[in-house]
Amino acid sequence: MSRSDEYHHTLASLDDWEPFRCAQSLPPGPRGNLELAAAAAELGRRAVRRLDGADPEQAPVNSPQEFLVFCGVLGQGPLVGRGQRDALATLRRFAGDPRWRTREAAAMALQRWGDADMDALLLRWSIGATACSWRELLRLRCASRACWLIRGTPRQPPRKPRRDHSLASRG
Repeated sequence: MSRSDEYHHTLASLDDWEPFRCAQSLPPGPRGNLELAAAAAELGRRAVRRLDGADPEQAPVNSPQEFLVFCGVLGQGPLVGRGQRDALATLRRFAGDPRWRTREAAAMALQRWGDADMDALLLRWSIGATACSWRELLRLRCASRACWLIRGTPRQPPRKPRRDHSLASRG
């Protein structure tokens, strides 16, 4: 069983997910528990934490509370894909958040929606978009393995010129 499957199983067996997610969040550090966040987002509305009190003072950077906000914002992606307009407003709000993990969760949520319906994403995101929200849309992790903004082959790094080490070139 994969780690993601274990998280799905554990979350499905719990009545209250918050203590488990806080304990397994992994901050402080450079990387939160992305597998747990994805599992929570995939399991649906129950995973989405109320985001009313999700400001940086109540959920500071590198805290388990910030991870709960991350999960909640990431969980908005499937909701937007199912047409819930309030989830789109939530993503817009958090796309300009001062916490980088929270902005990344918004970008990841939009990426999931774009994977399913890019036309709807571009149309609905453009209505009422600010410069900040457009910047978030354009940076949607295009370098990732699932690059859906630029189809085709991934760009290869430029090749270094080969040096000719033959005796003839030493002249």
